[in-house]
Amino acid sequence: MQIKDFQIDQSLRELTEHRTVVLPIACYETTINQNINGYIPLHWHDEFQFVLVVNGEAIFQINEEDVSIQEGGSLPLKVRVFIMQLIGWIEFGIQPD
Repeated sequence: MQIKDFQIDQSLRELTEHRTVVLPIACYETTINQNINGYIPLHWHDEFQFVLVVNGEAIFQINEEDVSIQEGGSLPLKVRVFIMQLIGWIEFGIQPD
């Protein structure tokens, strides 16, 4: 599943619920340029996030620093970190609670 209409509040907190009824975890396949803005806007959330790039390259901006992750690379993110996903094909991401 890909979330294409990315909702954030005035503090830039992501409003998406990253969980299921059974497990406090969510998995997504995402192609960043298919999002409504063509990128995932600057945001933060209370969940830990783990991203695995399985195709191509992804570029993130994390706390104002650009980070490039190549195919096969991963990116663990702490809670309440500002992140913007600029380009890439992230085909697998896990956001456990």
